[in-house]
Amino acid sequence: MNVTAIVVSYKNEDMTCRFVNDELVKCKEVTHVVVVNNTGDMDSDRQLQEGIPTSELIEGNGMYKGGKVVILPAVNQGFARGNNQGARFAFQYMSPDYLLFTNDDILITDTEVIGKLIAKLNSDGHIGVIGPRIRLKESDAPQGPIPYSNIWKRYFLAYAVPLPFFLYRKYMEQGYMESAKEGFHYVVVGCFFLMRANDFLTIGMMDEHTFLYREEECISERLKKILNKEAYWCPQTDVIHLKSVSTKKNSKGKVSPNKYMMQSDLYYYHAYHHYPKWEIKLAMKLGEYASQFRYAVSKKLKHCRK
Repeated sequence: MNVTAIVVSYKNEDMTCRFVNDELVKCKEVTHVVVVNNTGDMDSDRQLQEGIPTSELIEGNGMYKGGKVVILPAVNQGFARGNNQGARFAFQYMSPDYLLFTNDDILITDTEVIGKLIAKLNSDGHIGVIGPRIRLKESDAPQGPIPYSNIWKRYFLAYAVPLPFFLYRKYMEQGYMESAKEGFHYVVVGCFFLMRANDFLTIGMMDEHTFLYREEECISERLKKILNKEAYWCPQTDVIHLKSVSTKKNSKGKVSPNKYMMQSDLYYYHAYHHYPKWEIKLAMKLGEYASQFRYAVSKKLKHCRK
């Protein structure tokens, strides 16, 4: 049984080294690790190579020598493209049975997590992708699974409809996460999930039209359409997510994470749910206005109470 872990690293060398050296080694099922370094910098590549003593750096047209941990240099090409580059390398040289897609800001709390996910995955041929219960370091509240939300619910109704806080949480994704039961859901959170390698290849891997965000939704849509399979949430095991360490660290660039999300949503809702682009943009713009209005009203009310 060959489980290859794909890790996309971006200006996060210390965290990536920590994850490979201290966390992934806890999972005996993981036979190979492919680190795709999206930083696009030779110094960063060398830092990863030196920080992971067992690693093999593939430079230029260099040949793979059979190392368990491989570092692939790359220019920042987005999360989906980075994962696909790692998967292509794994298919060419490592013959994986399963692919584990994981962030580097993960703590392995259950050393049997991979074995449990594989056992559940193989218990039902209808399962196409599987993820564990994901906790935040300072909280027991789970991340995922996530339901489908249409464009108006995601961008407009959340701000335009005045709901009491407890109803708002129930209506939105966080409430769904907190009350979710084991079983099939629209998506599992993309920071740590497992697939059969053949399934991933059959659906055409990740959709490279997204740069960041909505990768999980695109996978779920492709699994359903091509293989009639779905995402499964397995809360019998868990990992801890330190949450967006790399994104936060690099959020001062020219394009904010929120901007990336909106770009991905424009593509995702148009390509997979056939919304016209004008309607998607309208929902986003009206949601922005509604959010600004609610903020202004709350600020005014707070001032009046003083």
